[in-house]
Amino acid sequence: MEKICKYCKRTFKGRVDKVFCTNHCRTAYHNETKRNLQKSKVYKLLIDQIQNNRKILKALANASNLNMDMLVELGFSYDIYTHKEFNKKGGEFRYSVDYGICIVNNKIIIRES
Repeated sequence: MEKICKYCKRTFKGRVDKVFCTNHCRTAYHNETKRNLQKSKVYKLLIDQIQNNRKILKALANASNLNMDMLVELGFSYDIYTHKEFNKKGGEFRYSVDYGICIVNNKIIIRES
């Protein structure tokens, strides 16, 4: 019976339940699948942290007297963001989707883009 290899897409003959044409294709397929699964776990963790950062910034957008320790206690991660923007005064806003944070002279500024 002619079959198509699940990894390399070549045709081969074999048992009815055979899926790969060689051991190399079987191993390569499973290694690639495992690697993709590990990447997707990392991406999920990053996306979850970005969403958490956004939620925190949105909740504190109108708050005053904020400090970084308070944000970290809430689960905020300053090093994970979607993009940066620099203002004319040299301040750096790090955004989590549509809410940005800037630290100037130990003062925290949160703004919505």
